[in-house]
Amino acid sequence: MLQPISKLISGGIGPPWQLTPIRAATCLLLAAVGFNLWHLFPEINGNAISSADRVFHLLLAESAVDAFIDGRDPTDPWSATMSLGFPLFHYYQHLPHISVALVHVISLQIFSLVDILNWSTYLLLSVFPISVYWSSRRLGFSQLTSSMAGAISPVIGTDFELYGGLGYWNYTFSGVGLYAQLWGMVMLPPALALGYRAVLEGRGYFWATLLLAMTLMSHLVYGYMAFITLGFLTFVNASGLPNMRSLLEVIFLRWARLLALFAFVVLVTSYFLGPFFLDREYFYTSALSTQTLMDSFGHQVVLEALVKGDLFDSGRFPSFTILVLAGLLFCVLNFRRHPFGIPVTVFVLWLFLLFGRTTWGPLVDLFPLMKDVHMHRFVAGVHLGGIMLSAVALGTSWSWVISRANPWYTAGIFVVTLTLLAPVYIERRSHLIDNRVAIDEARTYIEMESQNLNELFESLRQLPPGRILPLPSKEPEERSHHPLFVSLHEAGFDVLSHEYHRYSAASDVLIAFDDTEWEQYNLFNVRYVVSLNEWEHPDFAKLQRKFNQYSLYQIETTGYFDLVRSERFLVGDEESFLNIAVDWMRSDNLKTQRYPEISIGRPSNSERSTALPMTTSDDHDISVGAGRGSVYAEQVTASSFEGRVDVKRESVLLIKVPYHPNWKAKVDGVITNTTMLMPGFTGIYLAPGIHDIVVEYRTQYFRKILLGLGIFVLLFIGICEKQKLSMPIDFLPKRFAKLPKFAISRQSSRANRRRARRRNR
Repeated sequence: MLQPISKLISGGIGPPWQLTPIRAATCLLLAAVGFNLWHLFPEINGNAISSADRVFHLLLAESAVDAFIDGRDPTDPWSATMSLGFPLFHYYQHLPHISVALVHVISLQIFSLVDILNWSTYLLLSVFPISVYWSSRRLGFSQLTSSMAGAISPVIGTDFELYGGLGYWNYTFSGVGLYAQLWGMVMLPPALALGYRAVLEGRGYFWATLLLAMTLMSHLVYGYMAFITLGFLTFVNASGLPNMRSLLEVIFLRWARLLALFAFVVLVTSYFLGPFFLDREYFYTSALSTQTLMDSFGHQVVLEALVKGDLFDSGRFPSFTILVLAGLLFCVLNFRRHPFGIPVTVFVLWLFLLFGRTTWGPLVDLFPLMKDVHMHRFVAGVHLGGIMLSAVALGTSWSWVISRANPWYTAGIFVVTLTLLAPVYIERRSHLIDNRVAIDEARTYIEMESQNLNELFESLRQLPPGRILPLPSKEPEERSHHPLFVSLHEAGFDVLSHEYHRYSAASDVLIAFDDTEWEQYNLFNVRYVVSLNEWEHPDFAKLQRKFNQYSLYQIETTGYFDLVRSERFLVGDEESFLNIAVDWMRSDNLKTQRYPEISIGRPSNSERSTALPMTTSDDHDISVGAGRGSVYAEQVTASSFEGRVDVKRESVLLIKVPYHPNWKAKVDGVITNTTMLMPGFTGIYLAPGIHDIVVEYRTQYFRKILLGLGIFVLLFIGICEKQKLSMPIDFLPKRFAKLPKFAISRQSSRANRRRARRRNR
């Protein structure tokens, strides 16, 4: 055991003072990991959590924990406390959150979710250089070049508008908090390396399938990028073959293997992909999303950022950019030599795709599923290609110097490397110091406010269930690092906010919420308002108690249930829905209890169907809830609603949570259909009488079947490779490889017949 380690440290050959590739590689890699471990350590110091997306991921992990404890499917729980509620795992990558929840449950909840989240962020960021190094070696780069790639991978500095890439700012406490993307970032390089090996050699399908599936379920966009990249890499290193026939054979064989690999990944992740596409119409693309999220920035902005250094060196000397351009020049000149075509392909492909629809228009839709992809995230592909290119520039230079064994050359390259890398490491260190300061400030604020917040939270837990409206502070600079809504979310309350997602149709409508209208409080069951300042509250909001600077108000509502009427069926698309829903809220519909059924993105044969846009009815008949009946004995859990309803006349029971077909309702023990009501809520038709209502979110049974199928497929691939069987893993590629031979032979036969006919003439 000690001998290999000592051999690694000593370089294996030569006297201790001599610089060898393995010594240089080991030192560089250890330096990069050590830099991360030291400067990122504050990420785990204390129990603070940032106000960015990391709270969102914490709440997702909590929903998985609740599912584990309650015996429900952890891959598809109802997330009840964000944006009115939504089954996020039904449409959102969830491997990171389930992993965190599993550690929490297996450890008997000794380690808190916040600690596990912070520790995993710290460790994943720290070991990213090892991921890059290992992947570069598998792609065919030298040990020195691979170590250079690992050494420079942590120092990308991107302009904040280009978030989504591989820089620290996307993942640290003071940054965006893209926790799921962090998992995708660490898994993407090895997934590409193993996938490329499977495509080239026709072996290693098990690990390639596993890593690609894990990348996809860690971050959907990164999994998508992995397959697009592999598709283009099939053409790399295919030139130089003796004739066109051999070239076509190689390309067809690679594409066949890629299709087989894609099929394996689809089968393994079918438990998610199947329900995702079957229920796609209930996943709402927010009309409030900025255009650049979907369409990216255009070639002018991206190229200017590259030239100015903002893609790799925002706010510092463009050392990284210089290395990228130098490596690009070298790799282009040596494109046909393996593996120098790989970084050029990765960098150019994603640079062009980062231009987005703003540049390419409808041409970009030739790529599958591109209409639903946030194209600004493609900056990660540019970063990955840039890491490889800059590593080639450094590694090639160092290899040449080491081969000369000249101390003056060694000193010179050392000075050049230090000159280029010192500014970026100094700037990254400064960034992480600022990050530590932000962590200390947040922890200090939480400690100062903990007593008041704990008293507030305890009072809220003793009150009837309902949503909470946090009013923004008038002192944003003082408390911007930990706003009130973050503390409420972190404590597990149902908060009226769409800060973290807008995936349901109803969540967008929150922008039109009017805090002076009781009907709108009742619509969203906003029973409580928490204010940090004096609030000129309406008469129906009653002050309950003050907790130092916090004031708690209560509003009487009908709860999560209400009895309404529905006399129309409206059909329309996502683009028109928001405006129609806002107009509906601002009209007299809430006072008259008119809640039309709606269908977004799908036709209906209902006789009451009316195409959107909707116009306000002239019927002013007031029909209040008391006239229709009453709701009592309401009970609410994380994934169910129960109650008893006394219906005086035929009505629709409105449940104030976003509609999804997985909501299963029972009326007096009988399964009953649900429907979608304006503004995207769930409804049940009820006849007069007293009814016991149970509404529960349940995962489809076939999702569990598909999950079992995916596990079986993965194990089957592993067994086949373990037994060195080519069936069925490489069966299709071998058959597809005959297609170009068949096409070429037929073309050759026709040409021979034509020449024979001409000779006969």
